[in-house]
Amino acid sequence: MAQKEKFLKILSPIEEQIIDALEPVFAMENCELVDIKIGGSKVNPSLLLYVDKPSLGELGALSRLVSDTLDVANNEAGWFAGAYHLELSSPGLDRPLTKKSHFMKAVREMVRVKTAQGTRKEILQEAHEDRGICLEQEPKWVAWQEIQDARVIYRFPKSSHRR
Repeated sequence: MAQKEKFLKILSPIEEQIIDALEPVFAMENCELVDIKIGGSKVNPSLLLYVDKPSLGELGALSRLVSDTLDVANNEAGWFAGAYHLELSSPGLDRPLTKKSHFMKAVREMVRVKTAQGTRKEILQEAHEDRGICLEQEPKWVAWQEIQDARVIYRFPKSSHRR
């Protein structure tokens, strides 16, 4: 079995365990977990999963599989004390860049990258497996570990005619 690609962000132990529990489902359904977010409160926790799936219709069927898998795993691991809110979503047009491969695919795209030095909105010039990313305006390398958050910024095509 191929080794799964690591997320760039630091995951909590619970997030890692949830990903491990769901990885076989995602592999079987030929989709990718793009991001995971645990929120809410202890009384009313929520789990948001961004999943890259070919169609929204398939996302509904996947949601049922994920829910069943999580219910069984949660009974064993006790991540959530009681009921929790599960939401599966498409990454959307402004898709998060959470793995090195996401940056590799987004070269020449407009991206928003947040680091400790601030947020930059620029064209992604290059992504390198070892070095990190290089943005167009200020062509210096940003190391992978410096990236706190990043997204592709979708740009609608310019209309060829005006009204």
